[in-house]
Amino acid sequence: MNKKKKMLHALGFIIIALGISSILTSQLGASPIDAFNYFLHKIVSKILPALTIGTVIIFTGLVVTLLAYIFNKDKNMIISAVFLFVVGVFVDFWLFVLGYIPDSVVSNLVFRIVLATSGMLLCAFGVSITILTGLPASPYERMMLVVHTKIKSLALSKIMVEGSFFLLAILLGVLSSSLFEQVNVFTVIMTFSIGPLISVYIYIIKRKLLKERLKMEMNKYIDHTKLGANVSKAQIDQLIEEAKTYEFKSVCINPVWVKYAAHKLKKTDVLVCTVIGFPHGTHHHLVKAYETLEAVNDGADEIDMVINVQALKSKDYHTTLQEIKGVVENADGRCVKVIIETCYLTEDEIVKACELAVEAKATFVKTSTGFGTGGATVEHVKLMKKTVKDNALVKASGGVRTFEDATKMILAGASRIGTSNGVDIVSRRSKENDTNTTY
Repeated sequence: MNKKKKMLHALGFIIIALGISSILTSQLGASPIDAFNYFLHKIVSKILPALTIGTVIIFTGLVVTLLAYIFNKDKNMIISAVFLFVVGVFVDFWLFVLGYIPDSVVSNLVFRIVLATSGMLLCAFGVSITILTGLPASPYERMMLVVHTKIKSLALSKIMVEGSFFLLAILLGVLSSSLFEQVNVFTVIMTFSIGPLISVYIYIIKRKLLKERLKMEMNKYIDHTKLGANVSKAQIDQLIEEAKTYEFKSVCINPVWVKYAAHKLKKTDVLVCTVIGFPHGTHHHLVKAYETLEAVNDGADEIDMVINVQALKSKDYHTTLQEIKGVVENADGRCVKVIIETCYLTEDEIVKACELAVEAKATFVKTSTGFGTGGATVEHVKLMKKTVKDNALVKASGGVRTFEDATKMILAGASRIGTSNGVDIVSRRSKENDTNTTY
């Protein structure tokens, strides 16, 4: 495991422990899981007076781990149980530290509200860190992640887990005759707030991390593009050399240059991408399929095909599906990007085009040819990503000319950028684009 990730992972659990301790100290009502552990401690400590609440947290976590492993057979559950010791030990430590706060301060309602709210925010933040490291989360969070695989909403998954422990906490609270010591209005707030807070934190942290990564890796998102009727061999040579120098993901060129580019890029990691049915998409579906076959034989690694826009707008979905399937089949496992030319489509038509591309098992949906009346927009990229979900990727092309433009598209959901301004984007400089295309 990466040392930095391990340190962040441990820090996340320490933050969770501080959050739990702050909430318990506030006495305004703990989270359902913490209330459950608190009441269990109250009951068991009558038999074992020396037992600390941190030890109870470790014990219940081990039980949850065992049950989850039985039902899910996830070996990471066993690894995650180890980190419960960190939480348990630090809960006892933070409670000891917070115990030095004068009673006159702790009894102040405003202070208690601040302490409880801070604790809730800390718990959510700590959970977010442990999840984002990719290392085993706590048993409770792994339960949430297991539920998440079924219902897809992380916030709702956490609410369901917290709700289950809320019912158990009420039961133990009644049995221990101390229900309102840790179950209160704030417990209800925690039940319905922790999940959404975790989702928000993860969203914010992911965006921040992605922005930082793009400063170093923007080149790997770029299909370095030169398309048009008057592209010379010298321009293709320049495109290839720039792609090699800046290590772009691919060069995107007309089919006539594929064999030449494939030879030039043979010993590099730069892919050769070409266009099919370009730029209008009005070729017969059999012609598009044949073009694809020839491009593959010439050495193309990726295929960007243009759909018949008018067929889609006329609701002739059979034709659209048929032509995409023909290209996908002849691409023989290679990446296929379906250009839907969003500038001519309504939002409903964009959604339908994306659905058809997913049904045909295309790899990407792509916004534009760069030769239409408009290029990619953030709104269209978001809509396309929302439609395809994890079933396909999104490529933004047309009008992406600066580092800021590219960043906005990627944050909106694009996994690839088609542009003739790749060098300027990674060099963070601007220049006038080719007037023949919005690329």
